[in-house]
Amino acid sequence: SNKDYSDIPRPTKSERAKMRKLQKALSRKDAPYAGRGKGKSSSPSKRRASIQDQMKKISEKQANRRDWWIHNVSKELVVEHDFIALEDLKVKNMSKKASRKRGLNRSILESSWGKFREVLTYKAKLADVSVVLVDPRHTSQTCNKCIHVARENRESQAIFKCVSCGHFDNADFNAAKNILVRGLTSQTKYNGLEP
Repeated sequence: SNKDYSDIPRPTKSERAKMRKLQKALSRKDAPYAGRGKGKSSSPSKRRASIQDQMKKISEKQANRRDWWIHNVSKELVVEHDFIALEDLKVKNMSKKASRKRGLNRSILESSWGKFREVLTYKAKLADVSVVLVDPRHTSQTCNKCIHVARENRESQAIFKCVSCGHFDNADFNAAKNILVRGLTSQTKYNGLEP
C-alpha cells in the first residue's frame, strides 16, 4: 500500500527454454534410445536418468532462489511494520480453476503465495507483529476513493479507473490500499473498538 514492490524471482528465459527442451526429450517415445548407432554407450535408463537429473537441478535452483526471496522479504516486512494485512487466498482452489490455462496455473504456483504467507506469519508471531487475513473478493474492483465496485473499474491488468468517480491509479496499489483498510477495520472490530 506504500508503493513498494517486490516480485518473487521467476525462472529465467534460459531456464524455461532448457526445461522445455528436457521435457520434450523425456516425452519423446524414442528418448530412451537416443544415441543408438552413434557410438554412444549410454543405456536407455541412463539417458532418462540424466535428463531427469538435469531437470531436478534446474527445479532446485529455482526453488532455492524463491526460498531466499521469501525469507528475506518476510523478514524485511516484519522488521519494518507492526501490522500486516494479506488477502486470504485459497491457492489450491485458484490453481484448480486455472489448471486449463497452463500459463496462469504455472504463474500461481511459481508465486508461492501459500509458502510466503506461512513464513511471514511465523516470523511475525515471533516478532509480535499482527498479521490479518482479509476477504479477497472485489479488492481489485473496488475504488479506494469512493468504494464503488465494478468489473469495469479495471481498465487493464495494470490500470484502475473508477467508472463512478474517475479515480485513476495503479491497479495493484489501489487493491493494496483496499486490503489495508479491510485489515485495519477487521483489527479494530477484533479489539472491540469502533472502526
